[in-house]
Amino acid sequence: MNKILLVEILSKREPELVRYFSNNLINEIDEDLGNHIRNILNDEFLETGMDDPNGVIINKRGKEIEELIDYVGNLYM
Repeated sequence: MNKILLVEILSKREPELVRYFSNNLINEIDEDLGNHIRNILNDEFLETGMDDPNGVIINKRGKEIEELIDYVGNLYM
């Protein structure tokens, strides 16, 4: 899991959420907040995670974002 990338994305899109990961508050992430963070990551994935306009070729950043989406999902499941 690329925590640096996670903090970078959250800092850019919703800075107030960074505290959950920088202050080790991940056990406070419930299903609603987790889904919200996953939606943020999904938006970032769609904007920066693919190398072609058809969304077929996933780049390295996209693969890392996919891992983050899974990681956040596992926090509350």
